[in-house]
Amino acid sequence: MRPKRFPRNVLTCWNSTYKLLNDSNNYKELLCDFIANNINDINLYPQYWDVCKSILDTLKVFNDATYTLSGVYYPKTHLVLTECINICSVLEEHENDLNLFSCIQAMKNKWLEILK
Repeated sequence: MRPKRFPRNVLTCWNSTYKLLNDSNNYKELLCDFIANNINDINLYPQYWDVCKSILDTLKVFNDATYTLSGVYYPKTHLVLTECINICSVLEEHENDLNLFSCIQAMKNKWLEILK
């Protein structure tokens, strides 16, 4: 595979996490092998990528909403409700996922604070 420079993860920006996970998803086998052979303190197993896929699906809606609502050359007020519904749908869809339960609950609480 070609060398890849992955985007940096910014702890306060969900879109940076989405971009990092999205780019690294194509390199999952290579990353697992590299970490297994070079880093003794971390165990990264291929089944962890199932959790990564769930997180990626959840964060994609936020990335799409940011992209859609950040445009400056077209009207977007009418798109706010659509993006809000998309976000609520994804949070509801993943709220019973055991791997993401605490994260989804925190996101829902934050979302409800914003909507107040």
